[in-house]
Amino acid sequence: MPRGRKYPQELLDRGVRLVFELGRPVAQVAADLGIHSETLRRRVRQAEADIRKLRRENYELRRARRRSSRRAWGIAGECPTRW
Repeated sequence: MPRGRKYPQELLDRGVRLVFELGRPVAQVAADLGIHSETLRRRVRQAEADIRKLRRENYELRRARRRSSRRAWGIAGECPTRW
């Protein structure tokens, strides 16, 4: 039988938000919320990894859009000098 979660998802999400938005240490936020600090630290690290992944994807999408736009301008005529 699977083990149930010890802490509600909303509480963990709130802890991650407090760490990011207020810049408070993980241990302090964990103690304030009554969460084990290692649990919150893992969640914060996962959130940081997710943010890095999203930023990388966003960069790649913007780059691809810029390339396709330049190709379209190359076909249609002159490319604007400022991007």
